[in-house]
Amino acid sequence: MFSLWSSLRDLFPFVRWIVLRLFIISILGFIYFWASVLLYFVFYWYYIPPVYHVQPTHFQFTSECSHSLRPVCSFPRAEVSLRNVLLSGEMYSASVSLDLPDSHLNRNIGMFMVNLTLYSESQEILLATGRHFLLKYQSTLIRLMSKIVYAFPLILGFTEEKQTLSAKILESYIDDAHNPAAFAAITITSRNLEVYRGTVRFEAHFSGLRYLMYYWPITTAVYMIGNMVFLMLLGTILLWFAMVTLWLANDNQQQRRQQRAPNQRPLQAERPTQQQMQRSSSSARLTTLHASQGDDGDVHSDESGSGSRAVLRRRRGFRINDDDVDDDEIN
Repeated sequence: MFSLWSSLRDLFPFVRWIVLRLFIISILGFIYFWASVLLYFVFYWYYIPPVYHVQPTHFQFTSECSHSLRPVCSFPRAEVSLRNVLLSGEMYSASVSLDLPDSHLNRNIGMFMVNLTLYSESQEILLATGRHFLLKYQSTLIRLMSKIVYAFPLILGFTEEKQTLSAKILESYIDDAHNPAAFAAITITSRNLEVYRGTVRFEAHFSGLRYLMYYWPITTAVYMIGNMVFLMLLGTILLWFAMVTLWLANDNQQQRRQQRAPNQRPLQAERPTQQQMQRSSSSARLTTLHASQGDDGDVHSDESGSGSRAVLRRRRGFRINDDDVDDDEIN
């Protein structure tokens, strides 16, 4: 039991170390995950343009003409702005929809053309195309039966006697970044056609990364968010290892300096300084001077001898024992 407890006690620091690391990694992973989600949605909002651009067409025509009795003297024409609508480098298609009343005049017109022309900012024609339109044929009996069936919705105003014609008028158009399309003109080549309303729709056909992000949003989001979290964690780990390596290198340098410092101090202490050398030379000169004065017969008193001995002791830096010095040598 004691051995089990001791083994568990020895294992506790290791388990605590692992739990602490796992907690730190989980916190970083949580932060990096939501940061990656935010970055992906910002990138998606900025990188993926709207797929459909639907704009109404308000047809304009002239009715003042002297050489004709027709109420409409020119072809109906509408212009729509394309500024900041088409993304350069992407493929677009355009379709035109017309709501036409099921009138006797429209049925007698037959086929008619609808033209689409793209202009640049300098009024240069970039593209011109057209498609034919035709009302759906219905016999007199079918029209009578449909009116009987839809009598109440027609009376109450829930439906109208009209036909909606739609056709793709433009395919595979790529806008030029250096000379983009500024506006489009839709022209109906029939003066007698009656029109309720019309719309033009531009549809983007993505390719590459935009295609994957738009048509496979979940798969692309999981893949890109996972890559961003992985790259963030990898960058954090590499930065951590770099900081630890620098810290260990600085610690090793400090330890080496501390190991070299005690070995250099005794060598410096053993070397005599310049002041000590000057003191020893001055004390030697004083000794020589006193010796020469003793040879000439100058006799000093005991007080002067004791003073000279004190001076010598202070200059030389060591004690002189009075008992070892002979009075005859001083006199």
